Amino acid sequence: MAIELGENARRFLQQPRFAVVGTNPADGPPQLSVVWYRMDGDHLLFVFSRGSAKEKNLRRAPYLSACVEDGYRYVTLSGLAVIEEDEGTTRALLRDLASRYLTPAEGKVWLASDENSGGSVTVRLSPEHIVTYGI
Repeated sequence: MAIELGENARRFLQQPRFAVVGTNPADGPPQLSVVWYRMDGDHLLFVFSRGSAKEKNLRRAPYLSACVEDGYRYVTLSGLAVIEEDEGTTRALLRDLASRYLTPAEGKVWLASDENSGGSVTVRLSPEHIVTYGI
């Protein structure tokens, strides 16, 4: 069952920091990646490339962990991850993430390069476990 973020965690996560997300492959160690994210209420939204290890792992085992840090201050969230297939929603999230993390010129180049890839999906993390430190 998803749980609510505290006010300090929400404020911390609203800043444009990076998340390290972990998924579980069928065999071997966890697969970790540094990614952009956006808040949607108490959920975190990510965009993963179609066919990526992260997407494949989530389709097999739909649980995700994310750690967002700023030095020794951090929020770690774990829970059920839902893959959302709507291309329009994913494109809108990509534009939002580009404006959050890049300059307008960089965002335009990055969005154009993504259009030439194999596509992307939105991933929604509903936190079931939250750990905070130093916030």
